[in-house]
Amino acid sequence: MDTDVSLKRLFKACGRDFVWLTGDQEATVLSVDVLELQEIRRSVDCLIRLHRSGEFYYRHIEFQAKNDPRMPERCFRYNTMLLLELKAPVLTTVLYLAPPAPPGRELVYRVMLGGAEVNAWRFSVVRLWEIDAGEALASKAAGLMALVPLMKFEIRDSKLGRCARKRDAPEH
Repeated sequence: MDTDVSLKRLFKACGRDFVWLTGDQEATVLSVDVLELQEIRRSVDCLIRLHRSGEFYYRHIEFQAKNDPRMPERCFRYNTMLLLELKAPVLTTVLYLAPPAPPGRELVYRVMLGGAEVNAWRFSVVRLWEIDAGEALASKAAGLMALVPLMKFEIRDSKLGRCARKRDAPEH
């Protein structure tokens, strides 16, 4: 039995009455509608499929060159779409390439109602300039080598350390 059509007709005719079921009787109903969601096509920067402790999951890495106040919303959108498409947990990390970045170790997309948080999605943050270049070099991970110039240099007595000090020195 297809109930969707009948219930949508009922809702369009008497949608205001449904607030009694949802506990929203004190709210003012501004409109009622049946809304068809539009499919959104997006491309994410990086997606890694992983396996740990008997579970499959994905790590989504989003590269970001500068602080964007809408980044939590973008991450929420990407994360939700990936989760629904892949049907597996998706952990999102924003990799900031250069300062400034938002404060804290995570971005949070919050849904607020009446001053109270009703939902929150958290996304981890990595600041590349806080990662030790020496440790990245020691890892011998070829993919990290291109990012080393953006990292923190703790190497004091090497050519790399001298180059880093020159790079970070104020111009005259």
